[in-house]
Amino acid sequence: MTRTASRLGRWAAALLLAWAPAAPIPAAPVPAAPAPLTNEDIVRLVVHGTAEPVILREIAARMPRFDLDAGVVLELQRVGVSDTIIAAMRARQIAAGGPGGTPVPGPTGGGVAPPRPVRTGQVFIRFQLPAKAGEDPGPFAIASLPKQVTRPVDGEVGFVSDLAIAVFCTSSIHVPDHWDSKTPLKGAPRHELLLFRPGSRPVRDHGFDLVALDRAPIDPITIEAGRHALVVGLAGKHGSGDWQLIASDPESIELPADGTVRLLLDASTKIRGNKMVGFQVEQVFTLSVDPMAVQPAPEPPTDPAPAPDAAPPESRASRFGRGGS
Repeated sequence: MTRTASRLGRWAAALLLAWAPAAPIPAAPVPAAPAPLTNEDIVRLVVHGTAEPVILREIAARMPRFDLDAGVVLELQRVGVSDTIIAAMRARQIAAGGPGGTPVPGPTGGGVAPPRPVRTGQVFIRFQLPAKAGEDPGPFAIASLPKQVTRPVDGEVGFVSDLAIAVFCTSSIHVPDHWDSKTPLKGAPRHELLLFRPGSRPVRDHGFDLVALDRAPIDPITIEAGRHALVVGLAGKHGSGDWQLIASDPESIELPADGTVRLLLDASTKIRGNKMVGFQVEQVFTLSVDPMAVQPAPEPPTDPAPAPDAAPPESRASRFGRGGS
């Protein structure tokens, strides 16, 4: 074999390798796109207290799948979604090629929704009073701990100057923005405050100076009809001036429109033992609802229809006779 033939063979082999199909290069994995943003996502961000600028950035960054029909927009407003967020949702949906929904007409035909009529009901709370008047002072707290007396492991003892009854709702759709600036309770769960009534009187029992809650009747509480996660609590005012819960009990209710729910509060405190040999504070604080006490609104009275065969009333002339013979 000549040197020329050898070179030709090597070139032919090189050409065959060049024309051979290259092995496929594995493609880099494509990251999954985030799920589209929905009405439920927006409501969840709002009720968890997410700042409005953060929600607006999330709307701008994600593909939308919003339902913005007029009735749905009213529901969004009812649970606290602001007009600014709703406008951003509509603009993002249109920019992404989706329907912008039907703007909610206002009183002048604009896009601002009129206030939605709210159906309400009333919650009545009454104290379960002892069988005998003066049998117990009701729920109380120890105003100050006597000297040389050991603080018990449990119980709210020391420097309580006043007591209050508090009623609040912890349902997320009812908790307002900046809720903690609208309640005197410190350290309580997120809530909408419905009633806060301070009032106590000094009492002495077992050698202790106490403050006992005033068990005067509680005024009816008017709130929006629907489901509520209510909590009734006993709050104490401490030396710092802060009100903190001493005892509480929750009760979920379904309040009918124009109806009532009646709750019964069994609240009492007892001291077992004495300050010489040791003592223990026992707190009873239970809330219950009577199913028979959930009353729908009474139907308006209707005039009864006359019996079909009833004779028409006699005229004055027929009762007393007619003139002439």
